[in-house]
Order: sequence, then structure tokens, then C-alpha cells
Amino acid sequence: MLKSIAVTNPHQIAIDNRQTNNRQREKENRAAVIRWCIGKVCTCGCGKPANVAHHVSDELYKDETAYLDLANCDPYRAWCHRMHHKGFVRCPVCHGWMREGRDKCAKCSGWKKHKFIKSHHPCKSHLKSGRCSKSRIGSQCLYSPNKAPVLCKDGFVARVPR
Repeated sequence: MLKSIAVTNPHQIAIDNRQTNNRQREKENRAAVIRWCIGKVCTCGCGKPANVAHHVSDELYKDETAYLDLANCDPYRAWCHRMHHKGFVRCPVCHGWMREGRDKCAKCSGWKKHKFIKSHHPCKSHLKSGRCSKSRIGSQCLYSPNKAPVLCKDGFVARVPR
């Protein structure tokens, strides 16, 4: 069953059609794959039980008998299988996921997520919604935290630090 053409790129059309055919085959073959995965551990090294068969070669997708022969497949967990196809590999230090070709993942290399600290407005009348409580119409505060003490005409009241 071919998918309706939503794109004009021939390469993308071929990918969509192949994925549609593979999903149909997977539905028909799912029970056999589940039976095959019983007692097997994921190949990626996470140690979790496998629930998906990974076809190690593209040649296995072309022929129906080759596709259904699970002897040429590796057992994977669904998430690990997805990460493998996205080009990720396991980190040798923490066993998390990292891009292929690196020594360690970002976490093990010392990278830390930026923590964006929300700067509090210095005016006590400035509400969390960004509105000014002293404004008669409840409008948005027009002044940045740096300019508010000088420009606020509604009566700037300094916020007491916690």
C-alpha cells in the first residue's frame, strides 16, 4: 500500500513508501517478533529486555522471506532501536546516549545545562504576569528592569530582596 504523495521530493516519496510498507509488514509479523524477543537482552548494552528486531542490513528489507527471517536480526529495545537509527551510540563512561565519533557524552565531558535565572523586576507593583498593579487599566508594564526606577511614572516602589 503506497502512501498518498504529500511531498514532491522523489527521495522523500521513496522513503515514505518504504516506511509504509515496512509498518504493514511489522503489524503482520509483530507476534513472531515478540516471541523471538522473549529472554533476549537489548544489543546496545543497556541490559533491558528486548522487544524489537533490528534488521542489520538494508538487503533484509527488499525480500519478504529475508525480512521475516529473524536469524539475521539483533534484539533491541524500542527506544534504543530509535536512538541507534538516529545515529547515537552509548557513552563508554555513563552508558547514556551520545553522537557517534565522540569520546564521551556531553554530560561526562563536563557540559552543564544553562540555568536561566528569571530576573525579577525591581518594582514591587510588577506582577508575575508582567502587568503593573498600579495601572488603572491593568496594562503591561512598559519598562525594563533597568529603566523602571527612572522612567516609571505610576510610582516606582522598590522590591524588598528575599
